[in-house]
Amino acid sequence: MAQITKDASYMDVVERALYNTLLSGIAQDGKSFFYVNPLEVWPDNCIDRTSKEHVKPVRQKTLASMGQYIYFTDKNTAYVNLYISNEAQIELEEGALKIQIESDLTNTGHIRMAITPDGEGEHRLALRIPDYVKTYTIKRDGKILRNARISQS
Repeated sequence: MAQITKDASYMDVVERALYNTLLSGIAQDGKSFFYVNPLEVWPDNCIDRTSKEHVKPVRQKTLASMGQYIYFTDKNTAYVNLYISNEAQIELEEGALKIQIESDLTNTGHIRMAITPDGEGEHRLALRIPDYVKTYTIKRDGKILRNARISQS
């Protein structure tokens, strides 16, 4: 729905699910978890052995489809939906954009983006302002483009 309507509130829901439930949720096979599920451990098997051999030593497979949620495109606009550190080549009608995101959103609230256009056409960037953000500043080359305070409704 977010991609069809360009309504950022849908991505607010995706972000909440990603951060609060998805990484700790059950896998599609119904048998594994992203992290070890302590409720899966049978206490009688662990009491005599504290070696923790029942704990899986590696993470389960990560989310290979994450990239399709970070960005959407529409003609010559790249929509940034999730502020997750990454590098991407975004194909648009009149060329491409190389985007690099360094995100420290959950700790400091800062996000740094480097955007390199490829092609002479017009390229636009649409940034999602998450619903929990109350103030934000957007800078380009150190100069403030937008400084906003979002009022409560």
